[in-house]
Amino acid sequence: MPNSFEEHFAEGVAAGKNGLSLEACPYVLELDRGPGWPAPSIAYFDWHLGWKFARFERVLRTRKEMKEPIRSAITSLLQYQADYSSHSITEARGLFRTGLRYFKARKEAIRIAALIRESKEMRLLNELCYGLHLPWHPSEHPYTFQSTDQILMIFGGMPPGDESQIRGLLTKFGDRHGVRDVWRLYLSKDDDVDLSQLLHVPGKRRHG
Repeated sequence: MPNSFEEHFAEGVAAGKNGLSLEACPYVLELDRGPGWPAPSIAYFDWHLGWKFARFERVLRTRKEMKEPIRSAITSLLQYQADYSSHSITEARGLFRTGLRYFKARKEAIRIAALIRESKEMRLLNELCYGLHLPWHPSEHPYTFQSTDQILMIFGGMPPGDESQIRGLLTKFGDRHGVRDVWRLYLSKDDDVDLSQLLHVPGKRRHG
């Protein structure tokens, strides 16, 4: 027999699969509370977990359908790598050692970073839960782009590699609600585009 947790979870899954937003949650989070969470707040969290699970599945499936657009996006962004690295290295050397070149390098590094963050390629990667880090601290010399797979962070507040939420759902539901199928899909993500490998390709200079 389904319990209240499973019922609320299933409602959230259905909402996510039907394209509803998190704001469609019918339950209220009551922050002014005494000991323990009231029932509406518990239902709120359970519903949100189901919605996030649906998004998790959707992103996994979309990644597999969009391998070539993902590769194209990374290839396009890599064209900025050489210039970004060069300007960042100059900036890191400081004003005393580089003179007026420091200000130009700083301005250009900021400009390139803004171009990347506002690009359609970066929007695509963000939508598919790929992170692209633009190094800026001197310890990150030689300032090459770095990728992170943030798909597990869909569940919220966890380190990028923390599988505890999806493993917990697998233990609790098994085959119900398609959890095991999604778990298998997650395990097969090694067949997806490897951003870290693509980022090792030297970038071409791009001016604009």
